Amino acid sequence: MKSKERNLTREELTEVLREAHQEIIDLQFRLAEYEWVETALQKRTRELGERVKELECLYAISRCLCRSAADLPQMLQDIVNILPSGYQNPKLTWAQLEIAGELVVSPQIRSTPDSHAADILMHGRRAGLLRVYVSAKSSPDGDPAILPMEKALLQTVALWIGKTVEHLRESKPEGAPPSWWARLVKRAAAVIRAS
Repeated sequence: MKSKERNLTREELTEVLREAHQEIIDLQFRLAEYEWVETALQKRTRELGERVKELECLYAISRCLCRSAADLPQMLQDIVNILPSGYQNPKLTWAQLEIAGELVVSPQIRSTPDSHAADILMHGRRAGLLRVYVSAKSSPDGDPAILPMEKALLQTVALWIGKTVEHLRESKPEGAPPSWWARLVKRAAAVIRAS
């Protein structure tokens, strides 16, 4: 049996081509939309990954501050060692803490042009400085060397250090109940753990 072949008129052919062209445009639009969504998701995932690192860093520092058996110099060294883990590129980030005439630094610290600092306050007075140095790595997304949330991280850690050192320097009798600061740090650790 012979199939019927029908020749398309010029108008019909033009209409078919117009419809095909419109489908191609629609597909290109959808593809561009999918690419935009994928890029937005990647950016959001990266941002959330940064927040996770910052929260894990805060949690680790809060655990360090809650150790009652730790001596102060070791606690401060642990904090300085932990702090870079909360930044975009921990391997290219170093911390330095000056408090009460003592200097505590990250291993293999490097001074870089990109840094930021927060004052350590004790009893409302400046008692030291916590500084983080970052070796800027060019970001394809144009992210700054130091993110706004990393600045907040540093401020929080500086506050915690000041209050903890203040608390540890208070004289307290053996077996005394934990002070308001120790309870506050333990509650903060529980909140961070729950997030």
